[in-house]
Amino acid sequence: MFNRIYNRLIWLAKSFFALFFELKEIKFDNVSFKIHINNSHEFNRALTFNSKEEDTLAWLKNNPGLDLVDIGANVGIYSLYFAKLSENSRIYSFEPDASSFTSLVKNISVNSTPNIKAFCIAMGSRKGFYEMNFHDFAAGAGAGSIDSEYIFTNARDKKKYTQQTFCETLDYCSEKLILTENCLVKIDVDGPEYEIINSGKNFLSSNKVKSVMIEINSKNEKDKHKIFSLMQSYGYKQIYQGNWIEKYKDYEISNFFFFKSPGFDFRKNNIKYLFKEISFDLN
Repeated sequence: MFNRIYNRLIWLAKSFFALFFELKEIKFDNVSFKIHINNSHEFNRALTFNSKEEDTLAWLKNNPGLDLVDIGANVGIYSLYFAKLSENSRIYSFEPDASSFTSLVKNISVNSTPNIKAFCIAMGSRKGFYEMNFHDFAAGAGAGSIDSEYIFTNARDKKKYTQQTFCETLDYCSEKLILTENCLVKIDVDGPEYEIINSGKNFLSSNKVKSVMIEINSKNEKDKHKIFSLMQSYGYKQIYQGNWIEKYKDYEISNFFFFKSPGFDFRKNNIKYLFKEISFDLN
């Protein structure tokens, strides 16, 4: 009870201070960029950028020069960071939520990052138009789910808003939209990660993709192993779990990093504490 009250007060404070910002500059190491602030969700993303997912930042920082496919880009904070970090890289940002996509496009413009191409498309095992349900239709909220209720919320009304959303397979997008020969792939979609990976066999198993980061939402080890097995069948031999871990009811939410060959130089970049290697036998 105390934690809920405390967290609620913190969120109200962020909502108040968000009123005084139109743009918020984010700095990490020698990289800086700005994002539009329309609400407390975007303000919170700006405030926590440096500290929330240190593993994701280390992974991106460790791979300049590659292109980036950002699936579930939200308002674009990681796309923008990588576009500034590696200015010759091409970034392909996919975000189906219309409210977050609008902020993503504005953020690309205000930062003068034409190397980011943004697509208001969902990815999954099926193609066509589907209903996307939201409990909070606000930029940066990341509170939507296709053809089902968004479960990662305590809100009573989990299907408060709906939006018709076009969905494509990852393989189709890689053939028609993603022009790259060397890239990273980041997948942060709050649930349908397996369906997206399963729809991208040709792309993910190709030599074009060097490493994949997947935020896995799992109830048990079986959920994780299902994804591990699929990624290993695509040729990814090394798996690391990042240090960012959250709990929500029966779910554990954590980032996993997949490599076809040795990926991180821990000694050079002093990032060993952020990652734990996962031993997983496909057989």
